[in-house]
Amino acid sequence: MTRSAADIRAVLQERLPPADPTAHVDVLGAGVDLGAGLERCRGYLEAMAPGGWGTPDWPVEHGGAGLDDDELDRFYEELAAFDVPDLYPVLIGLGMAGPMIIRAGTAVQQARWLEPTRTGAEVWCQLFSEPEAGSDLAGLRTRATAVDGGWCLSGQKTWVSRAAFADWGLVLARSGSLEARHRAITAFVLPMDRPGVELVPIRQANRDSHFSEVYLNDVELSDEYRLGEVDGGWAIAMATLAAERSVAARSGSAGVPPEAVFGLVRESGAADDPLVRQAAARVLTELKLLRLASDAPGQKIRLARAMRQFADLSESVRGAHSMLDDDWATVRLTTPSLSIRGGTDEIQRNVIGERVLGLPRDPAPPRS
Repeated sequence: MTRSAADIRAVLQERLPPADPTAHVDVLGAGVDLGAGLERCRGYLEAMAPGGWGTPDWPVEHGGAGLDDDELDRFYEELAAFDVPDLYPVLIGLGMAGPMIIRAGTAVQQARWLEPTRTGAEVWCQLFSEPEAGSDLAGLRTRATAVDGGWCLSGQKTWVSRAAFADWGLVLARSGSLEARHRAITAFVLPMDRPGVELVPIRQANRDSHFSEVYLNDVELSDEYRLGEVDGGWAIAMATLAAERSVAARSGSAGVPPEAVFGLVRESGAADDPLVRQAAARVLTELKLLRLASDAPGQKIRLARAMRQFADLSESVRGAHSMLDDDWATVRLTTPSLSIRGGTDEIQRNVIGERVLGLPRDPAPPRS
């Protein structure tokens, strides 16, 4: 049965209060006590659990609502009108780790991890980027060495969000030669409390420490923690990154509720100013296009643009007062990072050109 916008709206009205246009706009955990934030996430997931609405894109047999793409678009469009907590603490689990376990995990792995992931009882992080392998993920150097009964992981990961409070990590490691690049990478599930896992927090410009350097010092894992085939991690990585670029953009927890834009303009007393109205219209247009975009890179770029425009709008109507607001300063200092997280905007535009529009790839630069 196809769920219409009215059907979805009725479900949400039964479970969630309407959005508050005067509420602080959350930006992926910025300036938030993540302990309290996690409890709000769990409350939301509990309220949305009947019928699988907390994980609307998961299959019904795994506790989701089984919505197709059109239904998901309607779901997120309707969700923007309701009070949804910042789901930052649980986004990796709901949008990336969980779907990858559904895709590549064994029945035993699915039985172990999907339910606590779906409810937010267990939190995930993602260990992909390295100091020498950011946009060039195929160049990662963290090593997975086969040992009797399992694996030994050694290396360094960086910019690992949520690592400080995560129970599990989805990690990529090299199981073959560096020259083999993407053909020799394997995916693993990493218990974050395993001996040899060392975390070093990274303090950001917005004063948060949500990211960490993670050192893997001969971390031993049995083969039950391997996800998918040996040397088959690249397919999991690409599917995970595609999900990463769209999960925040499609989630009601990231971005700006339209009500917040209207509330900001009305509160400022500048609703009759044509320049302010034009700036507000630009934000609302980006938000609409964000929810209509059919490709993950396009959604990710529009999310970053909408947040920057909203920050500019707020500063233009609030003036110097915005600089005295600690919450707003945190948002302003966080928005530039949205152009980097999940792959830079420049990389996303290449992806759109080559994979969505079918344009030819740039020629390789000549070797010196």
